[in-house]
Amino acid sequence: MVLAEEVRLEGEATQGDILDVLRLALYWAWGWAVWKSARNVERPLWTPVARVGVLAGLALMFLI
Repeated sequence: MVLAEEVRLEGEATQGDILDVLRLALYWAWGWAVWKSARNVERPLWTPVARVGVLAGLALMFLI
């Protein structure tokens, strides 16, 4: 995120946008893997906890 802002300040807005999209895509892939494997836990309580965490993290990534 900081790198994308530094690139924008140097006058390369398109490259900053590409870095932001790459960051969001990386987080989306990680979140999708966590979402799919969240049910593979010993205690069922952790499934919704993991999924809420993924959704909260994704929301924060879009807001920041």
